[in-house]
Formats: sequence, C-alpha cells, structure tokens
Amino acid sequence: MLDWYARMSANSGPAFVPAWTNADVVVTALVVFTVFYLAATMFTVHWPTDVAFLSLVAGGALVTWPAMVALSLAAVVVAMVVSIAHSIVAPRRSARIAAEADAIAKLAVADFTRDMGGRDRGQRPP
Repeated sequence: MLDWYARMSANSGPAFVPAWTNADVVVTALVVFTVFYLAATMFTVHWPTDVAFLSLVAGGALVTWPAMVALSLAAVVVAMVVSIAHSIVAPRRSARIAAEADAIAKLAVADFTRDMGGRDRGQRPP
C-alpha cells in the first residue's frame, strides 16, 4: 500500500536529518502544518498558526532547495483549500474576519500615507 511512498522517498535524496530523506521531512512538516493550520482556523486562538509556520521553517531548513520549494507550494495549496472550506462552512465568521482585516488594512494605509506625507513635505515623485 505504501510502495509509492517508499519509491518516492528513496529517490528524493538525503535531508539534513540522519536516516530521513527529503520526502520524510517534507511530509512530516506538511502534516504538522496542516494539523495546526486547521486548529487555528477552527478555534479563535493564534498560537496554532505560529506552530504551523514554524514547522514550515524547520522543515524547509532541514531539506534541500527543491524540497523546500515543494513544501512551500504544498503549504500554499493547503492554506487555500482550508480558507475556501472555511468560507463555505462558516460564511458569517469569514465575513467578520474579512471586515476586521479590511479595517486594520485601512488604518495601516492611513498611517503609511500620513507618515509618507510628513516625510516628503509635499514633494511628489516624477
């Protein structure tokens, strides 16, 4: 049943972890990322998101460059799927989160605009 994984793992090259291949590290980091990203989405605490992204950093540091790129792309796909599923399962909560994010972004843009206006004293770039 897991012959495909054994073949992929044998051909993925060594990782910086003794006795683990790149595939082993990538799959482990992606599973940890997925579990904690789902936990952060389901609950209203933020620390699972930190753990999820730290697992990506640790996994990426322990594998070769191509495996790190594959891990990053897989994590983006997981985040997109979880976000779409969250917006379907909990549309009101998603709308509230989006409204809060928009409000924070508007404040940040206003602060940035104010700071830039104060620094260049009305000079506009050509």
